[in-house]
Amino acid sequence: MCGFRLLLSLAVFLSLVGQTRADDQSLLQIIASDQEMNLAAEAIVDVAMVANTNGDLAVLVRLDAGGAHEFAQLTQANIGQIVEIFVCGELVLEPMIQTIIAGGSLVLSNPDAQVVERIFATLQSGKCTSDDE
Repeated sequence: MCGFRLLLSLAVFLSLVGQTRADDQSLLQIIASDQEMNLAAEAIVDVAMVANTNGDLAVLVRLDAGGAHEFAQLTQANIGQIVEIFVCGELVLEPMIQTIIAGGSLVLSNPDAQVVERIFATLQSGKCTSDDE
């Protein structure tokens, strides 16, 4: 339970801003003030739909050991800072890091269920596509 609250702290202050990074090929990218974390599909060991504490849909992402270690270091170095989270080059979240997040899991949430479903489908597929649906 305590671990789940820590995961949710990552997603407290969110905003969907629709920016893209066309130069990036990473499935999942997290950018802090002085750090950039790029994750390929192989670094993501599980993706699941969950409900956050508000009952809204969210995506639970579990990282491999290397990704978990890097993510813990990034969160430790950026407590109190806003980070940008991109999925396939599209900015989907801008949460404020409130605590170190160890254990390799993060929760991506958004009030728009369609956005959450799109994030889930993309991460679950393990590849970035350019279809116009």
